[in-house]
Amino acid sequence: MLDLTPDRIAGLLDAIGTPHLATRMLAVARLRLPVVELFAYAGAEGATPQPLLSHGLDGQSERRARSFASHFHIADPVRDTRATTPPGGSFVTRVRSGQISRGDYRWQCFEKPGFAEKICFGWRDGPQDYVLSFYLTEPAPADMASLPAFGSLCMGILLRHARQVTAAGSPLPDRLEARLAQAHPTLTARERRVCALLLAGATADQAGESLGISANSVLTYRRRACARLGLSSPAQLLDGVLH
Repeated sequence: MLDLTPDRIAGLLDAIGTPHLATRMLAVARLRLPVVELFAYAGAEGATPQPLLSHGLDGQSERRARSFASHFHIADPVRDTRATTPPGGSFVTRVRSGQISRGDYRWQCFEKPGFAEKICFGWRDGPQDYVLSFYLTEPAPADMASLPAFGSLCMGILLRHARQVTAAGSPLPDRLEARLAQAHPTLTARERRVCALLLAGATADQAGESLGISANSVLTYRRRACARLGLSSPAQLLDGVLH
């Protein structure tokens, strides 16, 4: 099953509820497939998809995820598959670039980044759908007997991740940002967001990708936050979250 050794499975499980899950899941998929990006979301018919995971090798995955959630989702062929899947049912489908009829969607999310196709795993939990997509730079091998098992494992992990990060009503970085705003109102909005992402477990690279800035800029914002608050260590920011 794509070289899923016990230690790799443990690594995925350990990352549930943290920003590291997308990175580790993509790394596992790349062991056997030409996968360069993944994107997962939850959504219901007629509603805007809510991104759950996003990570890619070119640093633009967050931007594509936002474009998909805001408007491209209505032109995605997976929408039809979701609609015909019964509650409690699952699916796996492949969408090739040529199947995308909307030109701007095809260009922005397939042709421009060099994606040949995406493999999508989905599960319908009542009216709510969960979809996990892996983007490939070339078509997957024809003989992929282990793909459904891999998809089922990843979907199970994704569902647990989704429930954990939304258990308190909003994703962990959002909750931390709200707590920082209460404890340290002098912080700027960007300083709060950077600190919240880092406190939630994101690396400087991951936080930068999420915000569309460099890792060096992330660290600069954190230093400014600490200086503004007179803190000698970033770890002291936790005091405003825990107390």
